[in-house]
Amino acid sequence: MMTEVPGSGSAVSGAPTDSLSAALAALWRIPHPGPDNLFATRDFKAVAAACGRTSTTIGFSSALHNILRSVGAPFALPPDHAHLVGTTEQAATAITHAFKRTSTLRRHLCPLDLADRLPPLRFGPGRVVDLTAEELGALLDAPRLARFYPGHALDLRRLAQFTWLVVEETVPVDPRPEARALPFMFENWNRDFGAIDPHQGHFARPVADALFFLLTGAWEDWADHAEINWRGFQVPWVYTFDDDLSVRPQAPPDPDSLSWEPWIIDDEFEVQIELERPSILSLHEVAAEELSRLDASRWRSVLKARRTPLFSTPVAHFLVQAFHVDGIDELLAHISTIEAALGLQADFMVRKTDPFPTVRGTKRVERRLTALLDDTQAAGQFNVLFDLRSKFVHGRAGLGLITSEQRIMARKLARRTSAALVERALQDQRPREQILADLLADGMAMQATS
Repeated sequence: MMTEVPGSGSAVSGAPTDSLSAALAALWRIPHPGPDNLFATRDFKAVAAACGRTSTTIGFSSALHNILRSVGAPFALPPDHAHLVGTTEQAATAITHAFKRTSTLRRHLCPLDLADRLPPLRFGPGRVVDLTAEELGALLDAPRLARFYPGHALDLRRLAQFTWLVVEETVPVDPRPEARALPFMFENWNRDFGAIDPHQGHFARPVADALFFLLTGAWEDWADHAEINWRGFQVPWVYTFDDDLSVRPQAPPDPDSLSWEPWIIDDEFEVQIELERPSILSLHEVAAEELSRLDASRWRSVLKARRTPLFSTPVAHFLVQAFHVDGIDELLAHISTIEAALGLQADFMVRKTDPFPTVRGTKRVERRLTALLDDTQAAGQFNVLFDLRSKFVHGRAGLGLITSEQRIMARKLARRTSAALVERALQDQRPREQILADLLADGMAMQATS
């Protein structure tokens, strides 16, 4: 199986040239392990010259080297990997394609560690799916990884025992292959490298969007043992495949980084054999039916809602953050989800025209929460959680263990708030301040009659 190279042509000409083919033929005669300094050899320079480069930089040489390794140059493969050697025709096509491309496919493969059996889901750019070893190998481009990392085995059989979240995106790229191979060399060195981008989260944006969508489901209700872990699954890492061969691929993922448990069975002679299987966080049977509602139609609704003023604040950021952190940080992120959804900077200011001048700060969030969820108990729950937050942040005495009940309460309240905000956003696209003003008034009325 060879790496497929989409398209053909080059930035210089529309197809591989005779000079490039001839130069590659000479390079292909170099045996493993190749010279100490391949970039300085006559044959490597001849390939660069055939690409229109009379002189080479470390960036261009690295890009070219990445392509050659990806398609199976003989000098890069030990004898026991000789079956992975590619052809000069494949190399020529790959090189010329790299010169002309202006976009790339990025495929984010997220193992859903600890997941019970989940129904297959498809939504927007993402899907939740069980894969065979062959299917997973195709998504990872296993031959390319084997060529690039001949010393690292890719254990597809074990990795395929897990359920995967797969998210794809097509992104524009720098047309210069050297800038894609070594992007740090093309940075603006006058910028502030220590600056914080407040909009950059733990996960790549498409993955974070997919996780927010999944996290609007009631995992804390579906979990058999929510007091231990409400999540239903974890994402310990993301493997990002890039189909641009000038970019060095990530090293093969390691199944030992995922969660396994002993599995003892009896063979045909009633002899016990110890095997292994993925550990799971079991879910109630209702989970499959409820999860099936997270489909393409629901994705479009959530996407539409997130483009409205109600989602101009980092609601999704904090809900996803609460998923991938633990301990007090999880609690704080869930509380921040609610504050981002229903808080205003003006809540701490006094205005003469304010119809509720005695209600300030988080009390306003509580009233809006009551109205948004149509639940008079929600305000009291948020008050309990916010008091825990205040004791921790301000060092007040009396903060002991945060119970699993309180932890699940925070998750449920943040999830319900996010889901309800989606429904409200689909119905009302007015400025956020006007919607929150109405929610405050409705919450005050509900509180008065409760």
